[in-house]
Amino acid sequence: KKSLNAGLDINYLLFIINQSRDQLEKYLRDKVGFEVLPSGCLIKSGGPIILTAHMDTINTKMFDYQEDYCYPIPIKVENGIISKDTKSKMTDDQMKMCLGGDDRCGIFLALVLQKKYPDIFTVIFSDKEENGHGYNTIELTQHEIWLNKFVICLDSTEKNVFSYHAHLEKELDYLNKKYGFTWEKKSLSNIQYMEGSTGINLGMGYAKQHTPEEYIKVEELRAAYSYVIELSKKIGWAMSVLFFLCKSLKLN
Repeated sequence: KKSLNAGLDINYLLFIINQSRDQLEKYLRDKVGFEVLPSGCLIKSGGPIILTAHMDTINTKMFDYQEDYCYPIPIKVENGIISKDTKSKMTDDQMKMCLGGDDRCGIFLALVLQKKYPDIFTVIFSDKEENGHGYNTIELTQHEIWLNKFVICLDSTEKNVFSYHAHLEKELDYLNKKYGFTWEKKSLSNIQYMEGSTGINLGMGYAKQHTPEEYIKVEELRAAYSYVIELSKKIGWAMSVLFFLCKSLKLN
């Protein structure tokens, strides 16, 4: 049985990668219980820490959302690397496609973590990220879903971490050294539009994104999984108390 770690199933990751954007939304809505918001974002409510990633890949932009006829694409897992299997028979369109680790790795990790720790994590998946910055995450601001929440954005390459007003330099330094992550100087993803929140953007192990040569390092994805769990334990108790206190006050 191939597995990344306890609770991380590589076959599930390959399933998530090999869905078109529309197929993935249908799966998340019908099988996993996500709600589709008016903005087009998907949400599954749970605990006080928000995990976020984006639904679309560069393939979605390339085919203008008409991706269904391209999937599945041949994928190989070899020596801890997930990549397109270029030795398999592919159409011309499939040859041009990227693997889609950006950001299906983030989707995968968020789903695994929320299923395992539903009382800790709420998940928000945005869309249209690959069309340029200012995508539909910003349309959610009026809902204040992430206001005063800690956000873990799962959308950076390799072992990078970007701190967004997190004020956790000591804790993050410790985790960076433990898991081999390095500081990212500039982050361009959901986290920058979530005003009123604090958080990080974390590397998901994918590399050469937006190219047919894109690949995923399994060990780095495993490290990100462990990083999120350990960080959540460090901040989770205080966040949980605040979350349920605010919830109680609203009910009263």
